[in-house]
Amino acid sequence: MKLPFHIIQVLKLQHNNNKGMSSKECLHRFTDNLFWDVDTSQLSMDEHPSYIIHRVLEHGQMDDWRLIYRYYGLDKIVAE
Repeated sequence: MKLPFHIIQVLKLQHNNNKGMSSKECLHRFTDNLFWDVDTSQLSMDEHPSYIIHRVLEHGQMDDWRLIYRYYGLDKIVAE
């Protein structure tokens, strides 16, 4: 999936702010209703990257996009 240029530019400005964030911390920061159909205590940013990235790209708000960019980086998002 190719991200629009303006989205990439905004994300680049935010990159590296939360590099040390754990999987659970990141999941806790997502919009509350983003994972309405799953038990988030069973999700892991490291074990379920494809599911999380696709859900954020399809249903997330801009803050959610920033979180996955900070956690995964652009190369991982594009690869998934």
